[in-house]
This record gives sequence, C-alpha cells and structure tokens, in this order.
Amino acid sequence: MKNYFLILIFLLTPFAQSVEIKSLLVYTETPKRLPIVEGLKKLTIEFDIAAQSEPNLIINFRFCDQDWEPYDNTFLLNQGYNTAYNLWFEQIPVPSGNVRYRFKDTFPNIDVTFPFSGKWMFYITDSNNPDIVYATGKFYVIKNQMPVSARLFKNRLNSGQERSVELQRTYELRVDFNLPDSLSPMDLDFVEVIENQKVEYPINLLQDRFNDLRFFETNGARGFTFIAKDIKPGNEYRQTNLMNQNKYKPPLTQAHFDGFDYDRFEQFGQIDFNGGLELINFKDNYADYMMVEFEFSPLNIISENIYLGWSFYGLGSSAAK
Repeated sequence: MKNYFLILIFLLTPFAQSVEIKSLLVYTETPKRLPIVEGLKKLTIEFDIAAQSEPNLIINFRFCDQDWEPYDNTFLLNQGYNTAYNLWFEQIPVPSGNVRYRFKDTFPNIDVTFPFSGKWMFYITDSNNPDIVYATGKFYVIKNQMPVSARLFKNRLNSGQERSVELQRTYELRVDFNLPDSLSPMDLDFVEVIENQKVEYPINLLQDRFNDLRFFETNGARGFTFIAKDIKPGNEYRQTNLMNQNKYKPPLTQAHFDGFDYDRFEQFGQIDFNGGLELINFKDNYADYMMVEFEFSPLNIISENIYLGWSFYGLGSSAAK
C-alpha cells in the first residue's frame, strides 16, 4: 500500500504599507544640545511612526568622511556591530495623523558600537529591504586625543563693504591646540566649528587658505591657533510655543495671534534653545500633530527665498531663525 502526502504551498506576497517617520530626535543629553557621543554618554534616538500596522524596521550606523559620505572600506564598516535589529515600539495612546507607534532607545549597546572617532550617520530602513530608507540622522563620536581651547572675543570690521555700524560687529574666534606625537601636522586640513545645531553649515577654518579674516598661526612645531575674525553674532532665534491647548488647536493653527512676524534687527530676542526643540510627552492626552501657518512681514522687499528652520511637531515648542 502506497502512502501519499499532499503538500500545499502558499506564496505570500508581503504587503508594502506606507511608513512615515515623524518627530525624529537625535541627542546625547537633551534635544536642545548637539548629538555628541563622548566618554560614557549615550546617543538617544526617538521618533514617531505613521503606519497602519507595526512595521519591521532596522537602524544601520555608518562611519563617514569629512563630507558625511559613508565609508565603504571593509575595516571601517564595523560589521557585526553596526545595525540595531528587533526595535521595540510603544503604541501611542491617542493616535494623530496616522501616527500609531513611538520608538526610543540609546546607543551604543550590546548590538551597536562606535569604535571610530568622527562623523557618523544612521539610516532607518525597512528590515527586508535596506534600500528603502525612511529617515536619516547625523551625530558625532569624540574620542579625546588632545585638549582643544576655543575663545571668543568681540570684534569690529573696519570694512567699507558694510555701511551699517551694527553690521560691522563680529566675533573673533580663536582655536588653540597642540598636536600629539601620534598625529602629523602634514595631515591637518582644517578646523570645523559648529554653531548651535547648524550641522549642515559649519564654520571651516582651512589650513591651505589665507586671507585677512581667516588664517592660522603655528609655533613651527605642533602648536596651532586657527583664527576667524568674521563670525557674525546674529540675534536669538524666533520661537513659537504650541503647548497652550487653549490657543493652538489641531488640525490647523497660526503660529502667532498678535500679528505678523517682523524684522528684529534692532531688538534683542528672548533666550532660546540655541536651535533645539522640545516636544510634549507623546503619552499626554493633548499631544497632537498640527499644520502651523507662519506669516512674516519684511522691512524691505525680499527677492530671495525665506526658509523656516526645524520642523514643528504639534503641541511642542521649537525655534526658527
């Protein structure tokens, strides 16, 4: 007697749902500070997820060159310790704008390490297809190899290019350091300075470029001083606090109810978050996403584009330059 086995094979086609990352925060101490991993400090990554069902995501960490381009060198990929799997999500109590899940974790941990000092990026991707990138972030890993001293002095440029006396005001920035024996002065290219959280717009002091405003001095050996005399002081950031539920109600609201934003060239702004932001706790019953309308009345006709810094995430406070 022959036995027959019937095997049913089902071909399952995965459903590609729409996934959107919102309210992405990257920091080490507080969202108001630049994300710098130094010593025992941990990098915190948190974000909301807009999706119909819980997605399968991973976070891949890549060591980058000076231009934020990830290295492809096998020795710099940190294989085996460069990806966070099995991400744990919390459900948002009051879903808003299709946002249903919240993620928060700190790195490095048992699965992820940062062995190299310098610039790093992370990529939030689909676990089945890493080519689908939902969001990216940048941070720094610092392994102190030498002491660096930075100083600021008030300065004034006696230049005919600026007719306004106020626009001639600047800061003089001086960065002093001594290279250790393990580093060669020939390999020193530039000093990069980040103002507030302007990672995309660094102040670069180049070794191979001299002018009257930016240059460097050396003692002929390993002592260097990089100098920039043209750092503009600027004003405080404009701020909008959206946490007052009586004034700001979703889904659409205005940033200000007391008129347009206007030129503040001769006025001092209030102390701000230095380009950072603060979000209301996602478990708050009033946490929500809103479309916020901003209005600005310039002093003169502006022919160029006006940009809004940062993103504004419902009932949180943020800042724009």
